[in-house]
Amino acid sequence: MNNVFPLEVKNLCYSYPNRTGFLDVSFHLKEGELLCLFGKNGSGKSTLLRVLSTLHKPHSGSFSVYGIDGVKRKERIRKYLFPVFDENAHFDFTTGRENLEFFLRLYQSNQSGQCEHWCKDLDLNLDIKTGEYSLGMKRKLYLLEAILGQQNILLLDEPSLGLDSETRDNVFLWMQQQKPEKTSILFGTNRVEEAKYAERILFIDHGRIKQISSVEDLVSHMLTVKIYTRNDQFVELIDTANDLPDLVKRYLSFGMPTRIEIIGGDEEMIWTKEALEKIERAPGFVRKMIYRTIESYAKEKGYSRITPEIVDEARGRFERK
Repeated sequence: MNNVFPLEVKNLCYSYPNRTGFLDVSFHLKEGELLCLFGKNGSGKSTLLRVLSTLHKPHSGSFSVYGIDGVKRKERIRKYLFPVFDENAHFDFTTGRENLEFFLRLYQSNQSGQCEHWCKDLDLNLDIKTGEYSLGMKRKLYLLEAILGQQNILLLDEPSLGLDSETRDNVFLWMQQQKPEKTSILFGTNRVEEAKYAERILFIDHGRIKQISSVEDLVSHMLTVKIYTRNDQFVELIDTANDLPDLVKRYLSFGMPTRIEIIGGDEEMIWTKEALEKIERAPGFVRKMIYRTIESYAKEKGYSRITPEIVDEARGRFERK
C-alpha cells in the first residue's frame, strides 16, 4: 500500500435520469492529506462522495482505494472507509454511549478512552437516548465515531451541518492538526471558512472539477455572503445574487438573520436619486445587503446605471423565488 494513493479517481461519471451528477472526474487523495471538495448545493459533490462510499455505482470511469478497484471489489474497500452523510445512522432507543461503543467495536477501534475528552470538546451528552438528540447532537455523535473509528479514509459530506461555530472549529482543527498521521480526509463543503483548513481544494461546478490553488483564488470570481444571527455568523459563496434567497432560506433554522452582507464585484454602479430613495425605505439592518444584491443583479444584466425600474425588476426576480 506504500506505492499507491489511498484514493485515486479516473474519468468517473454518474448521471441521474433527468440531470447530470458529475462528468469525467479525476483526482487523487494523498496519505494523511486533508482535501476539500468545494461546491454549492446541487454541484455534484454529495453524489460524488456517495459513489466513492460505494453507495452508488458509477456509470463510467473508475476509482481505487489503495490500488483496489472500488467498483468491482467494493466489499473489500469498505474496511478502509468511514463515510459521514446527513442521515441518522444510530439506534434511537439506546443512549449515545451505547451507540458509540457499538460502532467502535464494529470498526475494531481501541480509542474509547478518548471519548470523554472529545465529548467535552463537542459539548455532547452521551447518557441520553439518541432519539432525544437534536440534529446538531446527532451530527456530533456521528463525527465522534469518525474521529475515534481509526479508519484510513474519512469521506465527510458537509461535516459541520447543524454545528455551532465553536464545535465546527474544534472538528476542523482536529482534521488539520490532530488526526492520525496516515488518516486521509476528503470533505465536501460550500463554506469558505471550512475550505481554508484544507491542503488542497477541488472546485466542483455543474459536475466538473478543477483544482484551486488557494481560498483567495476560490472567492475571486464569486460573491461572498456573510449571514449574522444573534448567536452565530456564517460565510457562504454564491455565483450570482440570484442564489441569495435560497441561501437565506437555508439558514432560517439557525434564527432570524440580524444582518446580511454581500462582498464581491469591483465595478462602481451609478444610482439615481429616485432609486436610492426606494432603498432608504428598507430597514437599516438589511439596507446594505439590498444595495449589493441589486448591484450584482444589475452587473449580471449589463446595467451600469440603477434606476427605480431596475430596483423593481430586481425585486420582482427575488420575490418570485
